Formats: sequence, C-alpha cells, structure tokens
Amino acid sequence: MGIELRSIGTEDGPVLRKLASDCTTLDLHTPYTYWVICNFFGGVGSLLMEDGKPVGYIMNLISGEQFFIWQIGVLGEYRRRGLATRLIDASVSHARRKGAREILVTIAAENQASYRTFQNYCQSKGLSLEKAGDAEIKDLVDKDFRECETVYRIRLADGRKG
Repeated sequence: MGIELRSIGTEDGPVLRKLASDCTTLDLHTPYTYWVICNFFGGVGSLLMEDGKPVGYIMNLISGEQFFIWQIGVLGEYRRRGLATRLIDASVSHARRKGAREILVTIAAENQASYRTFQNYCQSKGLSLEKAGDAEIKDLVDKDFRECETVYRIRLADGRKG
C-alpha cells in the first residue's frame, strides 16, 4: 500500500506524542502541548502512515507571514527513504498556501542530522538555509534548565515551487 501523507487532525495528539517518544532524539512535551498543536495548528502539519501505522510527522505553527517548523520526526527504521523530504515539502506547500514568506526552524548545534536534512532539502530545491539568530531558552521554575538552538530561515518569497 505504501506510505501515505495526511494532515494532522484534532485526534492525533497522542499519536504525535508517542511518535516523538519512539523517535528517541526528540524533546517529549506534555500531552496538553500536542493537544494544542493538533487543535489549533493541525491543518498545517502532516503525518506519515504505513498500513495504518504512524511512521513520521511534522508539526508547524504559523503567525502572519512566519511559518515555524516546530518538530519533525521519522521512526529510525524509516529513515533514509526520503520521508523527511516529503514532510518538509508538505510544510513548504502549507506555508505558501497560507501566504508565508519564510519558514523558521530551530536546530541544536549537536543535532547535525537535522541540520543536514534541512540543508540538503534546501540545496535540492534551490533554497537557502540561513542563520537568523539564536534561541536561548531559560526557565524560572527549573533554574538549571538552559537550552540553546540556532534559528534558521528558509525564504519562500522567490516564487519557486518546493
């Protein structure tokens, strides 16, 4: 039957959270966080299914002309099959339909696999992945918490189809 791509629906929160957990390298957020994403931004995210089994996803947020890829994951045994490219393609299509002029994504310095995925995607589509800043996240509850990621921008205003 193959691997099918579909939009994230309001009921997919538990599925996405389980996928994030099974991908092992992703940050696992609260069930409520996934509920919010599915209920308010689900239509701009995508889920990959093989014979009814979820194997990958991409979650996005949109605000005005900015489109943010929040989390992308593909199960280990499904990697290196071009599935991340399918997910990013779907996000680029959603972003363009929503009138976004750019896509932002944050990537931790140690996550070279994610950086290479986005860099290779951009090169194959004639787009550039450019550094747009840094995200330094701190927490007032857990004073030891600190996370730093680089913010990258993919400009879509050039009119190319991705």
